[in-house]
Amino acid sequence: MAKKRKMKMEFRYYQMQDGIPILALLGEKWVQNYGRDVDYLHFHNYLEIGFCYSGEGELVLGEEPVRFAGREFTIIPPNFPHTTTSDVGNISKWEYLFIDAEGFLQVAAGTPLRAEKMIQRIYSKALCLKESEYKSLSNKIIKILEIMRASDEFYLEEANGILLALLAEVARMNRSSAEENIEEKGKITNMISRAIDYISQCYMEDILIENNLTLYAGFGLGEQRPDKNTPAHIKTWESENFAKNYIIRDNIFYQSRVNLFQIDAIEPQYYPELRHNTYIQVKGRPFGVWNKESVCQCEDTAHEMRDRGIDVDPIVIWEEEAI
Repeated sequence: MAKKRKMKMEFRYYQMQDGIPILALLGEKWVQNYGRDVDYLHFHNYLEIGFCYSGEGELVLGEEPVRFAGREFTIIPPNFPHTTTSDVGNISKWEYLFIDAEGFLQVAAGTPLRAEKMIQRIYSKALCLKESEYKSLSNKIIKILEIMRASDEFYLEEANGILLALLAEVARMNRSSAEENIEEKGKITNMISRAIDYISQCYMEDILIENNLTLYAGFGLGEQRPDKNTPAHIKTWESENFAKNYIIRDNIFYQSRVNLFQIDAIEPQYYPELRHNTYIQVKGRPFGVWNKESVCQCEDTAHEMRDRGIDVDPIVIWEEEAI
């Protein structure tokens, strides 16, 4: 008998490549004993389609436990709590497709009204279906997995064509449940869906970091990280930083084992705006990195930061002694 689930959930976020509505999770990584040491549900920001090649265990979809035993597949809407747990000692083989169904159908469905109608049906419930009973759907899922695995010439065009047929079939199949306006079951989904919708759309907008004192980057717990060479009080990465109205002001950044800050962005408009921050670093240590270029370790550091547009009015203090 499965353990009672605690009221704890994990949001697992996936980033799609621009212009590609499909993210495929393939290979040996997904051959495992699922759910080991996990007693909570999770949910995603995209539609999840999973295909189970082999193995036995239990799925929890919202509040409903469902047994799986191989050659089955799942279609789980975004923000829908779920988890997969293999039986004790059992190795299960799954592969997954994460689909930006809304972005894809806004173009592929032809009209906004048709796209909205399909999305409402597809997102109306989570499904766990047997391959033997739903051959048409399972064949499409397996074909998309094979296309994404091979990545041959024009593979995205081919996968997108089959994806449209797959989503249309799911929308037709879910017609009665989506359009009879039946009240959604389960308190969990109702509780989180609106909040997560907002977070998924707006989490990189209007970010303010203000009036903080941060101490000793790279020390203490920072020394436990696998990569010990890049600690900083503020870090953004080129591939992940596409924030809008991102402001960092009136903070004190006190000593780092390496840099006080390391900031990059995918485009110039996504760099944060730094204002009136205080930077205190030990003489001889690196100071910071902005747009892949180091900031000088000298008495003119504040002047350089203003000239390069890093901080509007910084205060820079160099200390003789390290902690």
